[in-house]
Amino acid sequence: MKRLITSVILLVCVFCAVNTYSSSLIQYLYIYGKFGIQLQSNNDYSKYVGRDVVTMAPPTKEFECEKYKVLTIKKITANDKKITINLIEKDGKKKYKMEAKIGLRVNFWGAYKKGYRIDSKVTVPLLLLDEYNAMKKELDGKELKGESGNVYKVTDIHYNPDFRIVYQSMADNKTYEMNPIYVDNINLIGKIFTHPKVKGFCEIVNISGYNEIKNSPKVGIKYSESMTDIVSEYFLYEAESKCFGNFLKTEYNAILTQVEKPENSNIRYGKTTTIKDSTITKYSYVDNVIEMLMFATSEQFNFVLKNISSSTIKIVWNEAAFIDYTGTTSKVMHSGIKYAQREGDQPASVIIKGAKLDDIACPINNIRYDDTVKKWITAPMLDRTGEIKLMLPIQIKDVINEYVFVFKVKKEWRYPSLIKNEYLNIDE
Repeated sequence: MKRLITSVILLVCVFCAVNTYSSSLIQYLYIYGKFGIQLQSNNDYSKYVGRDVVTMAPPTKEFECEKYKVLTIKKITANDKKITINLIEKDGKKKYKMEAKIGLRVNFWGAYKKGYRIDSKVTVPLLLLDEYNAMKKELDGKELKGESGNVYKVTDIHYNPDFRIVYQSMADNKTYEMNPIYVDNINLIGKIFTHPKVKGFCEIVNISGYNEIKNSPKVGIKYSESMTDIVSEYFLYEAESKCFGNFLKTEYNAILTQVEKPENSNIRYGKTTTIKDSTITKYSYVDNVIEMLMFATSEQFNFVLKNISSSTIKIVWNEAAFIDYTGTTSKVMHSGIKYAQREGDQPASVIIKGAKLDDIACPINNIRYDDTVKKWITAPMLDRTGEIKLMLPIQIKDVINEYVFVFKVKKEWRYPSLIKNEYLNIDE
């Protein structure tokens, strides 16, 4: 048994080590496109002989040359399994040899084998200087004029410390970067998309990747009306259809239109006011007994009730009710009640004079246990237009007073400030 346990521990340690080692090899996955040595199907790499390259990786035991050293390729030999590159210092005599596997090689554990590799996506960490210098000469200082009228100016191209094209928006001085392997798509910078219902436009401001299956670059898009520097990323083939998706979202909001006060003549008619902040609209109701701040979320009512009377009051939860769009009544549950006990007795909440209660009210008809996901699910309370009501029975001394809060549910834009005025009203 002891030997078995030892073997299991050793196996786990090896597995963890292999996975850690695999992750560390990410640093060796160099993708340079036309700026790097590309896989040749006939194993003939003679076109690269005599070319100057820059080393783009820190020295390793297998290749001890320092990073950003300029070397000249003297010889390349290759077969179906391995490529060997012989190099010499550009202005010196020191020689180096770099070896790389052809294609992705893994060991018994499925981890990448140690060392460099070259295939259709990945190459060795050598940057071809001719291609780099030609790009630098063509683009350095170039102005890119976008469809929006915005102008972007290339301010720098470098391979140290990163292989990057740096450019700046002349409109807001914001600086962007892109990997030069996507340079053939640089004219996409400044391309815009518009939507008939949305103010402003979405503009491509950077290129960060490529979907090889769809043959489409991955683009970073900034919304013209945004006050932030947030850039969202999409593949170009889907960018126009998706970039406005967040702006066009709608939601159901409950607007407090009326509070039906109790018949008790000692309770004066109250006043309802609307309180708006940056995230949600709340409603205040005040009479000579209660001061209520309330709002409805998708699943429940949230409220803070303050007792401003001269007596202790109670919320009688066993008699509280929710009335839905069809007039169907449901019992409600509040904070502290377990889902499994929602049908049971709920003690009244006692609020002494001058005190307040921060609580919720959720229709129990909307709550169920889902055997598939093994958890409690609360269905949306706001899922259509219409009228809903919450009745809270508030006991003052020995008298129960029914407060009925009436809400009109409307479908609205989540971000109305981004929608053109003629489309602000939503037809169901």
